[in-house]
Amino acid sequence: MSPDIPDFLADQREKAPEELQPMILTFEDYWERKLWHQLTDALVEFFKHPKSAPALLQFYKVFVLKFADKINQLKLVNLALMAAAQCDDEDEHLAFMEAVAKKVDHENSQDAYVYALVAVANVRLKMG
Repeated sequence: MSPDIPDFLADQREKAPEELQPMILTFEDYWERKLWHQLTDALVEFFKHPKSAPALLQFYKVFVLKFADKINQLKLVNLALMAAAQCDDEDEHLAFMEAVAKKVDHENSQDAYVYALVAVANVRLKMG
């Protein structure tokens, strides 16, 4: 059972490097206020930060997926790609990206689906 979001964010904030903690506080605020667009943009900045790398997969799986249907699907795939870079091996990376592609395979998000399929194909190419 995954932790509830406020507890998850508080835990992540405590574990995070000091410079990332204000960003996580912002996530908590946006989450409580249901400001999905602002939350997504803040997450993109967090995911780009070099010191956030160890937490990306967990942030994606526990936090981002909780509101994935409420945000721009292209940004969702972009967040997934940044998180996928932290996968331990190519098989995990492939499975992760295939799950992302399946998640965005909807009539109103075909651009995101194609983006995810290209990422899946890229992983398969690297695997040979």
